[in-house]
Amino acid sequence: MVLVISGALAYSSALSAPFVYDDVVAIERNPTIRTLSPVSVPLSPPRDTPVAGRPLVNLSFALNYAVNDGLGIDQDPRAEDPRRVVGYHIVSVALHCLAAMLLFAIVRRTAESFSLAGLDSEWIAGSTALLWLLHPIQSEAVDYVTQRTEVLASLLYLATLYASIRAWDAASSRNRRSWEACSVLACAAGMLSKEIVITAPIVVLLYDRVFLARSWAAITARRERLVLYGMVFATALIVVASTLSGVRRHSVGFNLGISWQAYLATQAWAIARYLRLLILPVGLTFDYGDAPASASEVVVGALVLLPLVVAIVICWRRAGWQWLAFAGIWFFVILLPSSSVIPIRTEIAAERRVYLASAGLIAAAIVGLAVLARRTRATRWPRYAVVSAAVLLGGCTFQRGLVFRVPARLYADVIAKSPRNPRGYVGLGLALSQEGRERLPEVRQLFERAVAVDSNSVQAWQSLGIAVLLDGDWTRATAAFRNVLRLDPGNLDADAGLARAFLGLQLPDSAATYVAHIGAADPEALWMLGGMYLERGRPRDAIAVLEKSASAFPAGPAAAMLSLAYARAGDSTSALQAAAFARTSGAQSADAFVFIGRALASLGHRAEAQQAFENALKLDTTSSLARAGLDSLQRRR
Repeated sequence: MVLVISGALAYSSALSAPFVYDDVVAIERNPTIRTLSPVSVPLSPPRDTPVAGRPLVNLSFALNYAVNDGLGIDQDPRAEDPRRVVGYHIVSVALHCLAAMLLFAIVRRTAESFSLAGLDSEWIAGSTALLWLLHPIQSEAVDYVTQRTEVLASLLYLATLYASIRAWDAASSRNRRSWEACSVLACAAGMLSKEIVITAPIVVLLYDRVFLARSWAAITARRERLVLYGMVFATALIVVASTLSGVRRHSVGFNLGISWQAYLATQAWAIARYLRLLILPVGLTFDYGDAPASASEVVVGALVLLPLVVAIVICWRRAGWQWLAFAGIWFFVILLPSSSVIPIRTEIAAERRVYLASAGLIAAAIVGLAVLARRTRATRWPRYAVVSAAVLLGGCTFQRGLVFRVPARLYADVIAKSPRNPRGYVGLGLALSQEGRERLPEVRQLFERAVAVDSNSVQAWQSLGIAVLLDGDWTRATAAFRNVLRLDPGNLDADAGLARAFLGLQLPDSAATYVAHIGAADPEALWMLGGMYLERGRPRDAIAVLEKSASAFPAGPAAAMLSLAYARAGDSTSALQAAAFARTSGAQSADAFVFIGRALASLGHRAEAQQAFENALKLDTTSSLARAGLDSLQRRR
């Protein structure tokens, strides 16, 4: 109850925090979470997104979506209904509290069974779980909805270890097999949540060696245990298969612009920073960007980590100190998938990576406090110290949640702490753009600043391109989107931006190249190009693109425009068919009826043309084109 209540209070400040950054593609634009049937849909998340290769997390988002749907909550991002995010946050906080409970159970059993038996195992376990639960470094994993990947994977990681411990202690073969099955299933589920669980089999083996078997010979003597190791290690094939399928090939790999040496060197700085934040959680940052650390930062990080590694080796070789070595190994092994030689191009560092890894160090600190208390025969001050730390950490976590609740404040915080990170300026610009077009000049300046900070940032150039496109600066937009394609060839968003920019410049042939790239993905660009061809007396060219637009978006104006294009091309039969289709497909705009009226008028169907123009005026009484059409019919009479 203490863990649940403390966790609920500490993280309550972010329950209404809106979706930010990766949440947009992982949740708002993720079509696979909008249905639960068939279950294969949510279990097949989109490639190259934060949920790619993590189907269990994607399924959990689909469940959230279904609950919101059942409650009648409008989940359209344009609706700005704050209730749509609350359910997602509640689930993340609940999973975090469950993980704290499992951590409590593991530490308590460990303290009871090892050389720490003379200490208060429940106090050690409770203090460890409470401080781990409330530490503000966990706020990114919990408050940032997409990072449920980290929370759920860590929960299943702990479940794997806990079930393995219970299997070792089982009183009967039946109980042992049940707990072994739980361990294997939890490990497999974890592999389907995030790649960090690939290290869980190693931790299970090392835990047995340190706390249960006490020697490698004792482990190999238990054949049933070797079978369990074989099964949990086999679950790693899930991650291997997912990686080989290339579902995250644009974010993880050796050919994405950063060498493995630079990435590995940067991790020395990153891990040292995580350690500092665990001790003094001041300067927490939502986004570290993707630029490698400087040489001086790497050297300082290495000087911090080297003594720790040496201390772990010394403790491992000394009897009675291997539990401390295990705490250090826990920290480094869990960080191994994200902080080693395999570059994660999208983020050079992230505080959520230390989410579960921090548990080992916190447990070691609490045990050290308990040993000191026993030697000094203190009974009160250690408890006061833990309670005070919990209150302080919980307060910091609550305050951090308030930052997540306001996107503009969140990204302003990133800029203040990482001024060389272009994503801070982009994020702040996007947040301000939600406040209305009057902020567009300020938004544009922020995007220009992002480009100035890093001229090789795809996101910065793309955001600038969109901003100047909205501002009608077509020439600057073409330059911005060409830079996007220079850095990321084949970027469809850049193709769409160039198509719109060239259409704005009245250059249909230049726009046609990029419209062909995006195809039916942007039917509006298709009908805009078709309309421009019509204006220039090129109905055949108009027909080629308008047919694609009408097929992709029947309710749009393309079908109505197509009727006019057919009529001007001399194909009266197709023109009448297109006009009839447009009237029945749901194209209920004034412009659509104007196109239909023009097509029918050119074919001599004056009565129907008049009806179309009148329908246009009903929808838009100020339509000069509709009035001109009616006047033209009157003159012909």
